[in-house]
Amino acid sequence: MNKTPAAVRLFQVTDSHCYASDDSRLTWTDMPIYPNLSLKAMLAHLGVRSDGYQALMLTGDLAQEEIPETYQRVNAMLNQFPLPVYAIPGNHDIPQMMQENLNGNVQLADHVVLGNWHLLLLDTHSDGNPDGRLSDAQFERFESQLASIPDDHFVAVFMHHHPVPIDSEWMDVHGLAAKNLFLAIS
Repeated sequence: MNKTPAAVRLFQVTDSHCYASDDSRLTWTDMPIYPNLSLKAMLAHLGVRSDGYQALMLTGDLAQEEIPETYQRVNAMLNQFPLPVYAIPGNHDIPQMMQENLNGNVQLADHVVLGNWHLLLLDTHSDGNPDGRLSDAQFERFESQLASIPDDHFVAVFMHHHPVPIDSEWMDVHGLAAKNLFLAIS
């Protein structure tokens, strides 16, 4: 059988590291980076180019300042975006706070179907740990989701923590734990 995927075009943004205030600057770099202003500019840039795209995928670390007001600020920005937004937490996020403060155009989902594409969003957040983790239950759900997808459909997996080395010494130590199990399932 010839499997030809219908085109699905997505934007993907990660590590926005926003604050409650737009004038807050990242403190862990000497560079003058204002995350909220950067995210606003990026969303404006992508928004005017959104024709033919189906969604925006936010793959974690939405917040640098993990308080409700940060997620409310991010939510206000995202609710102006012309496409559906799907988000998962990263190690800097607080999942419960995300659920309580992201709404409207923003959805925390684990399985999105767009045509014959299945987007699986895995939550690799682990409280108090910069490394990515998937619980046994998450691995089982992932395996079950993969098994339920028709053979003539396609899968894209999104997560905050990378499952393979990316040749960055400081990032590779914070990848997905149990990456061999993930790769064996996928």
